[in-house]
Amino acid sequence: MANPLPAPATLLVMGPDYIYGTLPVPPPPLQNPVSTADIMTAVELASQAMRFRGEFAIHDFLDSPNYVNDAAAGACVKYRDAVVALSNSLAAAPAWFVQWNNDTFNTLVQDVHDLTANMMIPIARNHNLRTVMDDNGPFQQVPFPNAVWPWGKSVAGPNGVQVVLPGLCNTQAVDQLTSAEASAYFMGYYPGIQIPHVVQQRKIAILRAIGRDV
Repeated sequence: MANPLPAPATLLVMGPDYIYGTLPVPPPPLQNPVSTADIMTAVELASQAMRFRGEFAIHDFLDSPNYVNDAAAGACVKYRDAVVALSNSLAAAPAWFVQWNNDTFNTLVQDVHDLTANMMIPIARNHNLRTVMDDNGPFQQVPFPNAVWPWGKSVAGPNGVQVVLPGLCNTQAVDQLTSAEASAYFMGYYPGIQIPHVVQQRKIAILRAIGRDV
C-alpha cells in the first residue's frame, strides 16, 4: 500500500498574514503517486500568484479582490517546489517538465519580480514625495534599480562585508543609518557612483532616491 501523501493544506501555509485573493486555495488533494496533473496544478498556482502579486501590488490596487501579497506568493512557490519534490521522491518528474521549469518558469518568475520592482520605483517615490507630507511617514519601500527590495535584505557593503538594511519608513530611520548601512543603501540606489566620504551626504542622497525632496 502506498504511503499517504501530506494534504495540500499542510504543504501550503495558510493564515491571516497570507493574502491569496481569488487564488484556488487550498489546492485539491494530491494523487498517490503525484501525477503530472498535480505538478501542473501546483505550477499554475505559483504562476498565478506571481502574476497577481505583480499586477495588483501597486498602491492603487491593494483593495482588489485579486491582490496577492508577498507572503502568499512565496508560499505558492514553495508549494510548487514541495509537490515537485514529492514527485521526484516517488516517481521522477517528466523530463519535459524539468526542462520547462528550468528554462521558462524560473525565468518568468524573475521577469515578473523585476517588472514589479521597476513599476514600483516611480510609484513609491511619488507616494513618498506627494502623499506623505510628514517626515514621520510611513514611507513606501523603493526598490533598487536592480529590482532588489532592500528592507531587511543582507547586501554587500563597500568592503564586501554583509550589511542588513533596515526599513526606511520615515526620515528618522534614514537619520539613524550607520555609516555601513548608509554606504550599502547608497551603493544600491546609485550603482557605479563613488560613495561620498561624508555620511550625511549619503543620507541626503538616499532621501532623494526614495522620493523625499531635501
